[in-house]
Amino acid sequence: MFSDEFLEYIKLAENEPLLKKGTNAVHRSPEGGNDTIGYGHKLTDAEKKAGKVYGIPLKNINAENAEKILMMDLMKRDKALSARLGKQYEGLDQKQKEMLLDFEFNVGNVEKQFPNFTNAVISGDMEGALKEAKRYYTPKGAKQPVELTRRNQLFEQTFFSPSDGEATQPKGIRVEMYTADQTPPMEEDTTQSNGLMSLLKGMFN
Repeated sequence: MFSDEFLEYIKLAENEPLLKKGTNAVHRSPEGGNDTIGYGHKLTDAEKKAGKVYGIPLKNINAENAEKILMMDLMKRDKALSARLGKQYEGLDQKQKEMLLDFEFNVGNVEKQFPNFTNAVISGDMEGALKEAKRYYTPKGAKQPVELTRRNQLFEQTFFSPSDGEATQPKGIRVEMYTADQTPPMEEDTTQSNGLMSLLKGMFN
């Protein structure tokens, strides 16, 4: 459902210590408010009161459960995009969907928060999308927003060529833009993750 490269990017951008060392599973949110757990899941008041997320006790948040929560969060956001944008979203290729999904996951309601970026992605204008892709946040107690420099750089490295600014294709996804004299690249085997995806879909639906 999601490319390996996209999932690796999300984990790295949201919580590098958890991805690489298995630490920092629960941490303070830089903008204040409730803690953030796993890979970018900020606790709601209801989750904090219940002491669990998707049925997983907060005391049991580790790298394995953090990945389950991330997958369910992404599936939820994917469904939200499909419900709001309909065929505009459903007709996109996986790379375009993952670009919008990253923003939806990170800031919510991407078409409202970043309308120019959304329109560029949907229309296939990757140069325009790159120009509109910078994100900012306001730290707790600060008056002015600051650029999310590291995340912006990771996003560009994941979805765009560093040499010419053109979009690159996530690993495991067939590249559709090839010339007539080229042989289309083979898709990578993604069967390894099928079991986990089936389990998560059953939990989510």
